[in-house]
Amino acid sequence: MAMATFNGEKFLAEQLDSFLLQSYMPDELVVCDDCSIDNSINILYSFKEKAPFDVVVESNINNLGYTQSFSKVLSKCTGDIVFLSDQDDVWCPNKIDEIVEYFVSNPDVWILSHDGYITDESGIRSGQTKAAQIKRGYGKNVIPQTGALSAVRKIFLDVALPIPDNIIGHDLWIHKLASFFPNRKAQLKESLQDIRRHSSNTSEWIVNKHKKILVN
Repeated sequence: MAMATFNGEKFLAEQLDSFLLQSYMPDELVVCDDCSIDNSINILYSFKEKAPFDVVVESNINNLGYTQSFSKVLSKCTGDIVFLSDQDDVWCPNKIDEIVEYFVSNPDVWILSHDGYITDESGIRSGQTKAAQIKRGYGKNVIPQTGALSAVRKIFLDVALPIPDNIIGHDLWIHKLASFFPNRKAQLKESLQDIRRHSSNTSEWIVNKHKKILVN
C-alpha cells in the first residue's frame, strides 16, 4: 500500500485503522509525509508499532506536493500489487481481498479501479457513489479512474515512474499511460471504500461532492 500524507491528523488514524480490519492483510504500508506540521508523523509511528505488517515512513526534506509525493512513495513499494491510499478515506473490510482475487484471476491486467461511497466530513454516507455522480454530471457510465480507487501491478509502476515534474495528478498520469496498452485496465462496479469530502480535499471536481448532482 502506498500513502501520501500532509497535515492529515484529523482523519488519518481512522483510515489506518481500516487497514487493520481487512479480511486479507497487506504485506506492507509505505508512507511519504510531505512536511506535515501537525501530528501526522506521530500518528504514523504509533500505527507502525501496532501494525501486523511492515510500515515504512518516509519524510520529505522539502515539500514536493501530492503528485511527486505519490511518485516517490510508489517507487518504494515492493509488493507485486500496490494499492494507492489517500489519508482521509476509510476502506471496506473486503477491499484488498476483492482486488487481489481479481488480479490473480486476470494476470494480464495492470491497473484496476473500483467505485466508492461518498461521505460527508463526519463519515456519514450521502447515498451517492463516485460512479453515480460521474454518470449524473457528465453522462459517462464508468467506474472512476482516480488514485484512491485504484490498485496497480508493480511491473507497470516500473514503466510509469518517475512521474514527470510538469504533471499534476499522479492518478491522471498512471491511468492515461495505461490507456496506451490494450486490455491492461479493468474496473469493478463494487464500492470498496468511503470517500470522505471535507474542506481540505485537494480535488474540487464536481463529481466528488457528497450532495447528489441534479440533472436538468
